[in-house]
Amino acid sequence: MTGIADFLNEIGIESVEINAVYTTPQRLPDDVGLFADRGIKTVLLTYDGNNFFIPDDGEEDREDQFNFIKPWLDAAKETGISIFRSNMGHPMGIEDEPEQIHDLVTTFKPIQEYAENLGITYVFENHGGPSSLVDFQVQVKEQIPTGMFGFLLDTGNYDPKSLVYDNIAKLGSTIKIVHAKTYEFDDDGNETQLDFEHIIQALKDVGFDGYFSIEFEGKGEAMDGVRKTKALLEKYLQ
Repeated sequence: MTGIADFLNEIGIESVEINAVYTTPQRLPDDVGLFADRGIKTVLLTYDGNNFFIPDDGEEDREDQFNFIKPWLDAAKETGISIFRSNMGHPMGIEDEPEQIHDLVTTFKPIQEYAENLGITYVFENHGGPSSLVDFQVQVKEQIPTGMFGFLLDTGNYDPKSLVYDNIAKLGSTIKIVHAKTYEFDDDGNETQLDFEHIIQALKDVGFDGYFSIEFEGKGEAMDGVRKTKALLEKYLQ
């Protein structure tokens, strides 16, 4: 991660998200320390390994899910990371929405409570399936009303993408952090698939003042996409 840290220093970024795919709970302190030595704070740990959503075997699968995530939460606490994100996962054979929500909350509420006891805000991302249906997100939030639970808003993960503007208003203060997802830029530096002026104004309107994590998914050189996304955010955050 040394090259990434040096690049962030070069372009003046002072905070970072670490994805668990690229580290382990045991190695996380060294990774966070590497960034910290360069003046960069790790603010979000993203965990991509879970996809249970509806447990097949009831309590046994719920315990498995807890045990999968617990070491990462402990590592986040040890290293001072304040936000932890996992996936809701995808439905596995149950079509009834109330039952989906019941099983989801039954599985993840103990994990969220454990995170909250550590002082960590727990978030789900709109990452496909029901997690990208805003009404479903709102219903999940109603079952976990604490201020230490909410959502990571990915700007590009609603279908169609244009739903993001109204969904920001619907999610409101439950948005704890944002993935500023970008794909391509026009000659003026604006994103061609998403209106970031509109997105940022909508976020301001609901009082969001948290972190934007840059997620460039376009063609071409990744670091150039990061630079352009940073410039775009700065253009409308002033």
